[in-house]
Formats: sequence, C-alpha cells, structure tokens
Amino acid sequence: MKICIISDLHCKYQNDVNSPSNTLLFSNQRRIPANQHPIAALLETIQRENLNADVLICPGDLGDKADEQGIISSWNFLEEIRHALDANELIGIPGNHDVNSHGGVDSFSFIKNFHHKFPTKDIIANNSFWSLGFCVFKFGNILILLINTVHDHIDIDSSSKSNLDAGMLERIEKELIQILGEFDLKICIMHHHPIKHSNITNYRDSDSVDRGDDLVNLLSRFHFNILIHGHKHQPRMTIYNGLAIFACGSFASSANLQGTGIQQMFHIVELFENSKNGKIESWEYSIIDGWTQNLNKKFPPTIGFGSNLNIEEVARLINELYVEGDRKPFFFEKILKKISGIEYLDAEKLTILGRILRETYNLEGRPSFPLQPNSIGELIK
Repeated sequence: MKICIISDLHCKYQNDVNSPSNTLLFSNQRRIPANQHPIAALLETIQRENLNADVLICPGDLGDKADEQGIISSWNFLEEIRHALDANELIGIPGNHDVNSHGGVDSFSFIKNFHHKFPTKDIIANNSFWSLGFCVFKFGNILILLINTVHDHIDIDSSSKSNLDAGMLERIEKELIQILGEFDLKICIMHHHPIKHSNITNYRDSDSVDRGDDLVNLLSRFHFNILIHGHKHQPRMTIYNGLAIFACGSFASSANLQGTGIQQMFHIVELFENSKNGKIESWEYSIIDGWTQNLNKKFPPTIGFGSNLNIEEVARLINELYVEGDRKPFFFEKILKKISGIEYLDAEKLTILGRILRETYNLEGRPSFPLQPNSIGELIK
C-alpha cells in the first residue's frame, strides 16, 4: 500500500505580497507560473512522474495561525491532489495552527465544522475523534488510528503543551483489543511528536506529547507498522521500541528550516502487509525547479525502514561481491539481488554501512551512503 503524506501546509490569505512570511502557500495565490505555486507544481510532478497512492494523509496544520480561508483552501488543495494520485481516501487531522486557541472563543468551532469529511468521511469516526480525542478509521484490511493531540488546546495557556492522559490511552487500548485482529496494516497519525525531537530554535523540545512514550509502547505491543506525525518541520525517521516513527516535515512552511539543509517536502510511503518493512520516496520544493528528488544527505530521496540486517555482515558481503568481480566497480543493483532486505535500511544504518565500507574495506558508494549509490568501488584517496 502507498501513502502520500503532505503535512504542515500552513496556508493563509496573503494581504500584502511584499510582507515577509514563513509559508509559501497562500489561498489567493496565482498558479502561473506553476513552479512558483507548491500545489500547481505538485500536480505537474504527479502527472510527469506518474505518481499514485492508495491514501492521502495530512497530519495537521492545514492553515497558518488559524487562518480560516487557509484551512478551507488547504483541504480543497488536498482533494485536488487526492484525485490526481487516484487515491481512494483523504484523511486529515488538526494541528495547533488549525485551532483558534488565542481568539478568546471556542477554539474548535471552525475546524470541527468547516467540512463534513474532516478528519475522515466516516461521521461516526469523526464524532469519536472530536469527543474522545481519537478515532479508528477502517477501509479494507487497513486500520488508521487518528489521535487529536490538540484536543486540550482550549486557550492560550494550554496551546503550548499536548497531553495524552491515562484515560485516553486506556480507551485506545480497549478499542484496539476489540478490533485489531482483523487488519494487516496498522497506521497511527497525529500532529505532535511522541518522542523528543529537538531543533535549532527549540533545542529543549518543550512541545512533545506528554505520555508519548507510553503511546509508542502501546502501539508497539499491538504491532503497528508506523506512526506518522507533523509539527516538527525537520523530517526524521526513527525506530523506537520496534515502531517506525516518521516526522514528515513541512509541505510549505520554512519555519525552523533555516540553516538545516532541508527544504519543504512531501513523501510517498510504501508499506507491505504483515511486515514492518517500508520504503519512503521524498521530494523537495524550490520555486525554480518545483518538486524534485534531490541528493540530500540530510534526508535522502529514497530510504527504507524496518530492516534488521547486521550492518557488519552487509559490509562483508558487499566486499565479497567486489572481490568476486575482480575488484572492479559494480552497480548497486547487484547488491540488491545478493542481499535481501538491504533496500529497507534506514538512513542511520546506511551511514554506518558507508563508514564500515570505508574504514574496513576501502570501498565507497558513489554517491556515498546514506544516498542510494549508483555503484560501489574502491575509495580514491
């Protein structure tokens, strides 16, 4: 199954085109030239590269600072993208920028009512999401657990923290006990991050979810395939207690990205039934080139997750292939055929693999790991 992930659009109405902004997406933005409009550029990329997905997921922050027109426009944009991808489902959740916790009114009055198919097309699931703080959405053999990490952002004093209390975790567990055996793929989506994820401007990471580690442990016990979250605009894939946790970055905001080497991104994640393995394809945005797959070591355009291969053994087998081939450079496809599961190594493990190859066998990938190399050959000193 393929999931397209577009998070943190931060769309808003632009009153003054000359005023500085942390977002590149505006509800009143013209679409010509296409590369200067993130949505128009994405639609062209989908058509040009023949991209497709089974479901489109948005883990929050449709709007920017509770901009109502931005929220409406983002959901309409996402529906356009869903149609272009030929995806069956569009699922979204609110982020902290989608609730008006600074407005002195019911902070959820707009986000709860702006569209009857938000967060899902299932009315019963939606009622549970708003009343209990979570819901389960089911289609085919797929289970998606949606968690509302802004459920308690009722005013300015509460908007900086997100909490999953023990009662909510207990209710989630009871719900999963009743239904979990029916599904081959299990996905959790939320806006805030369940484990610490520091960055340059918030190095202490004060906005992670309280009891987030308890949630991850719960999902791990129920054999979830992946947890996907937004909020942190810097993408990251982490394995925590056996669960893949994917921070998917931002589609249009530049906040917290300055100096990181990371641009705005979207992703297509491929999951496999009854397996913890997966693949992530990622695209970065620029107003000159539109959406492209760049050789970016900060977050490579192609990575995997879920592999339990021994990295030292992988390095030994690669060297063995090199020796068998009369010590001539060879294509990476040869490794894919020889070592089952190497395509599911994550960026951290690929970086370790590159170091072992250099230091132990005097070999390197071109381009070097964690990027997927075209070839492997002797290190040129």
